[in-house]
Amino acid sequence: NHKVRVTKGVLEEECSRLLKDFFARLRLLKKQQKEEVQEKEENQEIQEVQNKEGTSGTEHSSGPDKNGGTEHSAGTDKNAETENNGGTDENAGT
Repeated sequence: NHKVRVTKGVLEEECSRLLKDFFARLRLLKKQQKEEVQEKEENQEIQEVQNKEGTSGTEHSSGPDKNGGTEHSAGTDKNAETENNGGTDENAGT
């Protein structure tokens, strides 16, 4: 009894944009959730490894090296700085 007239293309661009934006946000949300789950799993694995290392008694401590000295990182030795400055210490006399 009722006949409906259909007109194509009404609000086509707006509807297309809405659908594309919706699904793009949905994909982004799923990607973020997946990354959060992966990060959480990685953190749990790291924690488990650290717990195993802590209970096995094989922790490494920083301290004297085998020659009785203390380990240094490169560039922090005052004598090396003096040698690099031609034998003069810029901080001398202060």
